[in-house]
Amino acid sequence: MTRRFTIALLAALLLAGAGCSDSAQTNDDARVTPDGGGDATPADVGVDAPAPLALGAFYELDADSSGKIAASLPVNGDETMMVLLLSLDDQGVVQHDYTVNSKIAAMRGAPPAPATPAQPSFAAASPWPAPRRCTFAQRLQRLLAEAKGKKLAPPTYAAASVPPKVGETREFKVGSGGGTPVTITAEAIHVDNVAVFWIDKTTTPLATISSEDLKQLTDEFANIIVPRERVYFGKESDVDGDGLISVLLSPLVAGSAVAYVSPCDLVNASSLPGCAASNGMELVYLSPPSSLQPPYNTARALLETVAHEFQHAIYFYRKFVLNQTVGTNENPYVTEGLSHLAQDLSGYQSGNLYVLAATLGEIDLVSVPNSVGDKILKYVPGSADGVLRGAGYMLLRYFFDQAGGDAIDSNGDPQDKGGIAWLRGFMDQPETGLASLLASTKMSYADLVTQYWTAVALSNRVAGGKPVSTDPRYNYLPTVTDSVTGRQRGCDLFGATHAGPIPGPATQDFDTADGKLRPGGAELLVLKVEKAGTLEVEVTTAAQAKARVRVIRIR
Repeated sequence: MTRRFTIALLAALLLAGAGCSDSAQTNDDARVTPDGGGDATPADVGVDAPAPLALGAFYELDADSSGKIAASLPVNGDETMMVLLLSLDDQGVVQHDYTVNSKIAAMRGAPPAPATPAQPSFAAASPWPAPRRCTFAQRLQRLLAEAKGKKLAPPTYAAASVPPKVGETREFKVGSGGGTPVTITAEAIHVDNVAVFWIDKTTTPLATISSEDLKQLTDEFANIIVPRERVYFGKESDVDGDGLISVLLSPLVAGSAVAYVSPCDLVNASSLPGCAASNGMELVYLSPPSSLQPPYNTARALLETVAHEFQHAIYFYRKFVLNQTVGTNENPYVTEGLSHLAQDLSGYQSGNLYVLAATLGEIDLVSVPNSVGDKILKYVPGSADGVLRGAGYMLLRYFFDQAGGDAIDSNGDPQDKGGIAWLRGFMDQPETGLASLLASTKMSYADLVTQYWTAVALSNRVAGGKPVSTDPRYNYLPTVTDSVTGRQRGCDLFGATHAGPIPGPATQDFDTADGKLRPGGAELLVLKVEKAGTLEVEVTTAAQAKARVRVIRIR
């Protein structure tokens, strides 16, 4: 239950706090067990007599016209507070400075425990491949820039193409690490009613795949990934009229990525100078196992990668081709976030959990605008690409859960509980980016930012993945095990990868916060209260930050 205070009645302005020194992010407040086993929020009280917070409850205050937030809050002692500092700025492209100060009036306890060392970065130790520069999102940005003012239309064919037979060959144009496209000859090595798999017969050393890996890859792509992604994201295009999705195994792909999809293959590319390598078909370019190192060269790892890439093809068709949308402002982390969501929803997420862990470890790089806003390239460093992919996944998985999520029935088929309908609407509506998210959630920007970041601060923080707050708005849905693939479905901010636990979103000690707040972002500041009394908290920001604070009891 939120209790909003008017500054005039309940805020007590303190002396101006000293500037914040740089500090490593800490995460000393991992999952906790609720005191007494309860987490109910307290009943409303009069503004002149606020009660101490129950576990998971919070006070909320907005900045005054000068950018200051100050409050005096009763505390019982031996508590841990999360001072969630939010920016509701949706226009800025640079970070806002802030300072903080706190004390326990009349009953100053022992100083807070020293900050624990910073959590190690998952990005460095992750066994999942780092993203390469030749991504679908970058290809999409270039295509949209070239197509501005032109109609994005699929190729036209006089009659449906005839599906190939195993053993037939054809030519493909393949990009090779950003250089001039190479023309290769490939042979069809598998054809079913969903897909045709091709293997490069030109490039040396020749691509190879074992019969066991080929069978697993083709069976599970046709029977699990494609049917599920069509339910979640919608039907893909059929630009060559053969009714099939092609997958090309070529060593040339490994020069730029484990796999990729090119939007040029899905449109009439004759008038677009950047689409010289168009093959005019639904095509996933995939590195063969023989071109990859363990653990990326297994059929299971390749299936997760293909699930990611296939979503890109669906998204481009449904969002841009069907809506005839041409522009240059699509945030690349919308489609990347959706493809990471596809890894989860298809039932294959494993490497996706390392991406999530990396994002949580660098949560101060994240904001709502840099996940879905149209000013992304102006203020997000290229080194944050991997972190922002996970951030897009976290944001979209959260709203999928808020809509009701899904279930997998005994046959392994997705059943809608509200999340699928929301996701299909998000995919198909003509709006892009932040406008699409606001339209599909029917929320104001301020409410969306506040609710989402509160969920990031509170989700899964209790032992066993349970929530600190019983309010479903502030939690991801519980994770489950996929009945077909055996992999985790869903997002647990304190879950685990094969390499070990995921430590949750990185926090900072309140007294040594770094003093930098991203527009539409949040600072998760931990404040330990040792003694009973009145907790006085002050935060000073620029008025342009449109700051809001939620003081939440998390222990």
